[in-house]
Amino acid sequence: MPPSRPFPRSLSGAFTVPAANAAVHNPEQLWASDAVLRSAVLEESTGRVSLPAPQPPASHALDVGTDLQQQMHRKWRRARSALDAVPWKPLLQRLPGIWLLMLMPFAVLGPVRTPVLFAVYYTLLHAMFLANNLRSAYGMFVAYHEARTCSRTDWRDRFLRTTGAVAASRAGSLVLHDLHFDDVRHLIILPNYKEDVHTLRETLDVLASHPCARRQYTVCLAMEESESGAVEKALALVADYAVYFSHITYTLHPAGRLGEMRGKSSNVAWASREMAAHFANASATPQSLPPSSAVVVTVMDADSAFAADYFAAVAFHYSVASPDRRRLMMFAPSTVFDRNASAVPTFVRVTDVFWSIGVMSNLYSSSPVKIPCSAYSVAMDLATAVGFWDAGPEAIGEDLHMYLKCFFATRGRVVVVPIYSPASQCNVEAASSTAITKSIWRPFVHTVAGLRARYVQARRHLWGSLDTGYSLRRSLYALAAPAADADPLVAYPRYADDDDSDKLAKPDYYTDRRHHTRTAVSTAATSPAVRPGLILVLLHRLLEAHILMGHLFLLIIVSSILLPVPTTCVSPALASMLWSAVSDQPVHAVVDAALAACFWLRLLCLVPNTAMIFYYEKYHAWVGFHRWALQDPTHNPAARERARDIAASLKVVVPAAEVAFGKVQHLGLRPSLAYARRFPTCVFDWLAVPIAGLLFYVIPQFDAQLSHLFTNALVYTVAAKPSLPTSASISNTAATVTVNTAAELTRRKTSSADALPALSTVVVDVTAASVISRLPAPIRLPDRRPAVISAVTGASDDLPSHLAAHRLHPHLRPRAASSTASGSAFPPDFGADVSAKMYAAAPAGSTQHVQQLPPQSGTAANTA
Repeated sequence: MPPSRPFPRSLSGAFTVPAANAAVHNPEQLWASDAVLRSAVLEESTGRVSLPAPQPPASHALDVGTDLQQQMHRKWRRARSALDAVPWKPLLQRLPGIWLLMLMPFAVLGPVRTPVLFAVYYTLLHAMFLANNLRSAYGMFVAYHEARTCSRTDWRDRFLRTTGAVAASRAGSLVLHDLHFDDVRHLIILPNYKEDVHTLRETLDVLASHPCARRQYTVCLAMEESESGAVEKALALVADYAVYFSHITYTLHPAGRLGEMRGKSSNVAWASREMAAHFANASATPQSLPPSSAVVVTVMDADSAFAADYFAAVAFHYSVASPDRRRLMMFAPSTVFDRNASAVPTFVRVTDVFWSIGVMSNLYSSSPVKIPCSAYSVAMDLATAVGFWDAGPEAIGEDLHMYLKCFFATRGRVVVVPIYSPASQCNVEAASSTAITKSIWRPFVHTVAGLRARYVQARRHLWGSLDTGYSLRRSLYALAAPAADADPLVAYPRYADDDDSDKLAKPDYYTDRRHHTRTAVSTAATSPAVRPGLILVLLHRLLEAHILMGHLFLLIIVSSILLPVPTTCVSPALASMLWSAVSDQPVHAVVDAALAACFWLRLLCLVPNTAMIFYYEKYHAWVGFHRWALQDPTHNPAARERARDIAASLKVVVPAAEVAFGKVQHLGLRPSLAYARRFPTCVFDWLAVPIAGLLFYVIPQFDAQLSHLFTNALVYTVAAKPSLPTSASISNTAATVTVNTAAELTRRKTSSADALPALSTVVVDVTAASVISRLPAPIRLPDRRPAVISAVTGASDDLPSHLAAHRLHPHLRPRAASSTASGSAFPPDFGADVSAKMYAAAPAGSTQHVQQLPPQSGTAANTA
């Protein structure tokens, strides 16, 4: 049983302290008035690292030792033994390919031999296609309106009002929530392999421009050991961006580890384990770090960019949730390809547009299954409990696979919160070649190379159909032997009056009075692992993603050529000749009716498609330009001016209706590349959809699923991305970094995944002492040899006045009025009381060991 709480709890679940104990009444300062009390509440409510299962009150807990329950467990164990006797993994891996091989003769002989079955399957595929289009149209409608709302929401203010801080301050009381908005720590993992350094710099620039970056962002550069110069690149970026984030470090994923598949998933798995070990041992590190229960892990590609309101929305939803609910939370952003789309062929551009639409079609709040894509966030406690990311062949699509892993580990109760501040992404480009730069064939060659690059990426995406077999296998075990298939999270209590269907229809803050009266029920004893209906929805979504389009396309093409039905056949003469070769009977009446009905179903799909296209164009304009140009300039006026300059250069005009709708919160720096969709040129994109679907969906699906008959291993090929100019970076120091990498690169490839790499001695030659003086100590476990930084520095003073503005991008330079007591300019989030004691600066012309000192108590870094 948890210990009794030292303070009375209100019906809302918050702690209330009389006004006599609160010296301030400003809601912005209430949270800092009693640090000891806050730490005690945080330790009690969220300080668990080993993730013990919460125990229900003894008065309400059901007896789990009854004979009936013991019999059920014995039955489940027998079912597990029977399932283990079947080699499900290799069988289900080949299921999509076998299904496809069987479909080919069925498309030709089905109308003759099994006309009813053919008509039913043909109609079923069309019904699924229509349902998909209707859901996509609704998803885009929701995405557009929710994106506008998200951009205009002050998430911190909403937290204060939702948790009752504002009302309590007016009444003269101090309300303490177990996790404050400002105490949520964002661990941002950037997996990269042979990424251009300027692409990485722009991603870090955008993150560094966020108001909470210095206080709440921990950035981990997930590097690959197989990349030449990875350590040097990482150390240079760490040195340049140390001042902009709460922490920044890097991990080095060893090459050739047994059982791992090269790619994003294995890199993220390695980096997340090391960072989790770091946070689990936070008390032993010199920096003040939060417990793992306050950490949200965000995985994003090296070329992705988030606005500041994404992390603010995540912090709000995570902090206002109950502690038990937080342990089940994931966050799925919408997506948009608004960067380099003008530089890629039309077929590539429209394919990525539909990829984004597909993501948003399953994110609306009432959707029972919400699958994240590419960039997403996971509670650190959830990632730890499920064993982090998988690194085998099945996990090639790490986003879907991680969701499925969490889905089954939580018995389908994983809480996925959609965030409509999109991940801005780049389209795949062809690798540049100097050999054809001046050739007259350059446009043609570049187009063909771009199409080929997108096909390689599409094949890798469809390689994720291995997750269909993974889901079927986990579903069998979950339904037949739920207790035997237990994961670390299945012991979470579920309450008898819980209704999973309205998880997002109600506020996330747990103010429901039922919280104190509802009866806890052991799920392991009373319910199967996952509700069958929820599994059906999940499998339906996977069939849409991995099966539907290929099968539907094949049946439509074959029937339009083979069957002499006037409504659908391409050439009546050709169809009559081919049909006479397979049958001497007329087309069955059921098949004829099915073909005619499905023809009208396809035409009916134009209605939701029109609505979908309309709202996507509005959505793209808002998230790509309008919100950036309208953002609040209070924090950084230059960021808004840059966004307006980009919009003006592309002749994007913000509608008066959007201007009058309301103020947009500060979003940070907009990525430099931008693409504006215009009428009527965008119409050609939509007309290219059938060819794009054939090139980048149907053919790669056939390729991947037929390949799965022989192997599940895919040779990972890094997709080329656009190159950015050097001037795009906010931090462009002249530091030359050389690394003694002997110890780093000769580590055993079979080293434990739970151990952090031991960094070797790093020698950094710099021209400005301020850069090296703010370089933080690398994140490490306590039993590891600490990194030693030797700096050969030039002239400096105790605290250079150009510390924060050193080689900053013009849009991010702090205002002159922002300074410390010693007269030094700092970024706005440094706080007014940052002093020279926080950093040790080297004397002029000397060589010494430089280490970052821990922040003094009472500084802005430690004050919420």
